Amino acid sequence: MLTNQSSPSESDQLTELLNDVEEFLVENIPVAVKNEKFTDPVYGLILIYTGVDSDITGYPPPLLLPTVKYRDQIESGEPPGDWGDWGWGYMLWSSCEMSGRTGIYDAYCDAPDLRKKLELIFDLTIGTDVGYEPVRNMFQRVVRRLNQVDWSTILNVSDDFIVVASDNHGEFTENLEEYITPEKIRLLKERGRLKC
Repeated sequence: MLTNQSSPSESDQLTELLNDVEEFLVENIPVAVKNEKFTDPVYGLILIYTGVDSDITGYPPPLLLPTVKYRDQIESGEPPGDWGDWGWGYMLWSSCEMSGRTGIYDAYCDAPDLRKKLELIFDLTIGTDVGYEPVRNMFQRVVRRLNQVDWSTILNVSDDFIVVASDNHGEFTENLEEYITPEKIRLLKERGRLKC
């Protein structure tokens, strides 16, 4: 039974599990996306944080791929008035705003071993002194590495395609500069598609 303090062996186990999950996701997310055979061009891949304290357990992160058609539809409408300074930048990247909308592809990267490891990670972090930070850091490392992939060989992407990590509330701006190139951030800001 876990105590509120992690023992050295639990800490080592957590590090090993996080490394295993990171490697699995980096290797298999591009494969899972490619296997879906999406045809419309997409401007992003949004990896949703899982295993947070509002979840009942750890599970593989859902993946959302918003299409350029979706973005064009959003940008051609009336500017949103209730999102403060974010405007389109919020609607274009908010996973919670995308749910159930036309023009959003879903992909899944799952395996029984992955699910089991994420459940163990949840048990070693949530409700303990360790907390969620190591899990969030792992997902951000995954995203950083996925941004180094040549996605144009996998699916039809826009020239400003990026991979981001987001929570269920659509918050994704934390540490963007750590996992997205300065050139992509500049390009998206110039086009009014990212504000951070």
